[in-house]
Amino acid sequence: MKTITSMNEYRQIISSAESFLLFVKTDNCSVCEGLHPKFKEFEEGLDV
Repeated sequence: MKTITSMNEYRQIISSAESFLLFVKTDNCSVCEGLHPKFKEFEEGLDV
């Protein structure tokens, strides 16, 4: 999993990647905190 820290970095990724999964997370969000481990587990199961 890669953290995107700028719009320029995001634009570069979307222009060069065939596909990608974007997970937007904020601090102190109970939904984000609950889903983040599941997305990490999903990513580990992908053949990347």
